[in-house]
Amino acid sequence: MPLIINSTKFFDYHLSTNSDIELELFARDLIADFSTSSSLDIENHSTSSSISDSKGLCKYSYKNGKIIKTVNGKGNVTVLNQVTQFKVRKVTPNLIEVDIRLRDKGVMYHKQFYV
Repeated sequence: MPLIINSTKFFDYHLSTNSDIELELFARDLIADFSTSSSLDIENHSTSSSISDSKGLCKYSYKNGKIIKTVNGKGNVTVLNQVTQFKVRKVTPNLIEVDIRLRDKGVMYHKQFYV
């Protein structure tokens, strides 16, 4: 059976909504971007938060209900919409905790993971 069909079956069985899938893909991208970084810079403010690698190559920032990814300081792409909370906390010098909540059609979705 082709790999794409197997992947689709996994998502169909384990993830019930588009928001579930968006959160899983976001977590995968964030982990892939930062898992090889030697150190991460975190900024938390009352209305915005951001996480970036120490070289400034990749940055995820939260503002106005959106998470935006910037690469090499040029251009940006909105990764997630309708985000109500994005908290980043440094657990150890090489480990961070990401806590994210988003609302879709009146339902709140929550995801917590470590990078």
